[in-house]
Amino acid sequence: MGFDRKEAAAAAEEEEVKWLKHYSSTESILIVGDGDLSFSRALAIAFCSAENLVATSIDSYEDLTRKYSKAESNIFVLKMMGATILHGIDANTMKLHNDLKMRRFDRIVFNFPHAGFKGKEDRMDVINAHKKLVRGFLHNASHLIRPNGEIHVSHKTGNPYDKWDIEELALGSSLIKVDQVSFQIEDYPGYNQKRGDGANCDEPFALGACCTFKFCIRGSKKLKSAHRNMISSHGSSTLSEPISTVQIAKKAHEPYSLGLAKRHEPCFPVSIDGMVASPSFDRHGTSQPLCSIAGSSLNALPILGGNLPAPPQQQPWYQHGPILQLLWSGGYSHFAWEYLRSLLREYEAHRQMTPGGRATDVNYSVLLEHCFR
Repeated sequence: MGFDRKEAAAAAEEEEVKWLKHYSSTESILIVGDGDLSFSRALAIAFCSAENLVATSIDSYEDLTRKYSKAESNIFVLKMMGATILHGIDANTMKLHNDLKMRRFDRIVFNFPHAGFKGKEDRMDVINAHKKLVRGFLHNASHLIRPNGEIHVSHKTGNPYDKWDIEELALGSSLIKVDQVSFQIEDYPGYNQKRGDGANCDEPFALGACCTFKFCIRGSKKLKSAHRNMISSHGSSTLSEPISTVQIAKKAHEPYSLGLAKRHEPCFPVSIDGMVASPSFDRHGTSQPLCSIAGSSLNALPILGGNLPAPPQQQPWYQHGPILQLLWSGGYSHFAWEYLRSLLREYEAHRQMTPGGRATDVNYSVLLEHCFR
């Protein structure tokens, strides 16, 4: 009898969960820059409730209702269904807003971020303005997302929109892409994408080919789960494009950047692959973390400015191992190279700390096996 009661309760709970594409009625969802709030309304209608939604707009209530013909009715529906509606929310500063800074969300959504129609979309100054907006949003969202939550950015694909480099912008806030799926507006009945700027602000814009990019915080359980699925789907642990030691040598001599300055506050060191990144400084918009390896000065290692230590050739280590396969097949080439660099630096650090500094005194294969495990 008790078992049947539990089954009935579980079935009832499952029936109560409602979905609209990627979004569930059980998730706390923050929608950023929602134009006339029609996307938030579409979710609320699908969920039969809006208590889990926080809908935001950069406009004040007066400006919103003046710019968009259906904004007032959308606001009325959302409030009747229990949504929280915030006006005057800037995506670049929202982590500091009094109604948001103490909250954490399962999903944070920004559909088609746009800095305004200030010229042709293929002009570099216009592209840079858009990138600044997206970079600021991702940085702020990374402070408001739960550890296993996802940040979604829907965006046009193709030229010139691919030049926004959204994935690279995400890396600057320690966010990793876990999925990329086609965006179909038909999946969200009632959603109307708006220009949002100029005399035709209430008019829709052409969508064309577009995708939803899904990001999560680096190191989260969701990322690890995605990686496991990726390995099982690929099956093999051999790189599709073998890396030569010449390529590694070239990459190892490039300037090193952890790309984490935007995520971590000064004076809080971060340990990555045995390295420590501590207070970083922004120089002309680029992050340059200071790095160190215990027992040895990173800048003194020949790997960054001298001869590359020759690894033993009996094992083509750079073509094997689940970690590299995972990074390479998942499109995370940046982290694949960083991982290779970290292995080489660690090997060189061990070699230098060995009396006499002879490479034969350190079993490189054993070190790699330890790192892979």
